[in-house]
Amino acid sequence: MALRALMLKKNIENKKKELETLRARDAEFATRSVDIEKSIEEATTEDEQKVVDEAIESYESEKAEHDGQCEKLSTEIAQLEADLDEIEKTNRENEKKIEKRKDDN
Repeated sequence: MALRALMLKKNIENKKKELETLRARDAEFATRSVDIEKSIEEATTEDEQKVVDEAIESYESEKAEHDGQCEKLSTEIAQLEADLDEIEKTNRENEKKIEKRKDDN
């Protein structure tokens, strides 16, 4: 059981690092959003508006994918942490049983 707990801890650590990397991109999306807003205000011709529309579509698609990945990782992390808590709880209960048997003998 201890090995399983170690493996879960490592998986949690890796997933958290991956999520942290994804979260770092949040600032990029905020910057892009501001830039697109400026482009919307500055677009005067139909061609410029088409370019802005394409930028919006690209942004929204990438942002949705990014948010989905973040949500998926957060869910995976929560599940792994719940699994780890269960294993650690079982380990504590088993240790108590072993100690009780030692005390009884």
